[in-house]
Amino acid sequence: MAVMCARHVNRNVLNASFPTCATTKPNRSDANALPTSTPPKRGSRRMKRAATGLASGRMASPELAQRAVEQALAGLQGQAASAVLLFLSPDFASNPQPSLLAASKAAACTQLAGCTATGILTEQEWIQDAPAAAALALTAPLNIGAAQQARQEAILCLAAPNAINTNWLHANGQRFGGVAGDATGQGAYKIWANGRVQSAGLTQLQISGGITRLLISQGLQALSAPVRINEMRGLELLSLGGLPALEHLALAQAEQPNAVDEQALRLAVSLAVEAKDSQSDQGYYPLTLLRKNWRSGSISLTQTLEAGQQVFWAARNPEFTASSLRQQLQGYVDRHGQPDCVMMFSCAGRGPQFYGGEDRDWQAIRAALPQTPLLGMYGNGQFAPLAEGNHLLDGTVVLALCHGADHV
Repeated sequence: MAVMCARHVNRNVLNASFPTCATTKPNRSDANALPTSTPPKRGSRRMKRAATGLASGRMASPELAQRAVEQALAGLQGQAASAVLLFLSPDFASNPQPSLLAASKAAACTQLAGCTATGILTEQEWIQDAPAAAALALTAPLNIGAAQQARQEAILCLAAPNAINTNWLHANGQRFGGVAGDATGQGAYKIWANGRVQSAGLTQLQISGGITRLLISQGLQALSAPVRINEMRGLELLSLGGLPALEHLALAQAEQPNAVDEQALRLAVSLAVEAKDSQSDQGYYPLTLLRKNWRSGSISLTQTLEAGQQVFWAARNPEFTASSLRQQLQGYVDRHGQPDCVMMFSCAGRGPQFYGGEDRDWQAIRAALPQTPLLGMYGNGQFAPLAEGNHLLDGTVVLALCHGADHV
């Protein structure tokens, strides 16, 4: 599931001292409600429940992780941290344990979880291709702990590519999160929990002390109306809508006002179960087109399907994708207000690379949630609950918006 990412860093920053953090750019209907505690009493004074820190330098070092955590703690206004989520750039992957120890000591708590990622971000900036650390510190009532297998709970999953399997992905709970990665897609990948690297390459965590709502943005624009598959042979899509697969795709492309990037084309599989959340892209999942078979008129897919399943052609383009997320965020804020913090799991191929050197998804979040602490990562895949179960996706932004029990 490896995706190459744009290599981007502010070179002026690399030539400067690093008292606080490095930066890379100077510019700037209902989601799944997943209760994790007893509903709060309204009217209490709003206290800060989360804060972030971001640090970057010329070399990966425990000092960067420590500075990121200390910066996050400073934002808690004197409150103790109940848990810290820490993302590190791939530069740390060979031996992250000293940095985890430094971060745990700075946080004065053992609930330290996270992973290495292609790129990392907070509400301050996004950073790719520079040694960096980003931290989100939580305070009571918000906390992070080992996942309980409750059916309706949101479960944060961080995994190395070789640790992904259907046994835990399809288990109970609405699973969200990301796949650890680097620019090569070949590792090393490291996952940690309780301040220690997890040899299994997987951690499953639960956010307690409030409500976590998920917002999923696949950002695909439909190029055709849904039709049913007529015939499949293994991974080959032979015909749909009464036409050979290649002919049907060509007709859909011909109807578009602008040329469609071949690499952006997907076959979207409609899900039989109606999505509960009209503001999230949960009613379908996309399949990559592996190969066009001109002799047979078929198209090879990454997954076999069955005759009768409903599908449609789709593609991502920057304008539609950015606009779609902006609308989703506005709908969320109108209904639920500002959360205490946001976790963002994006794709290495969707951020600055997709948007021509700027992350318009990050910009949309900052515009819609200007006062909200944000921690995120660019990974080699995203976990998200769709209408009929959990899926591993790519090219998707998954947002976890957390409201503390006293702020719901």
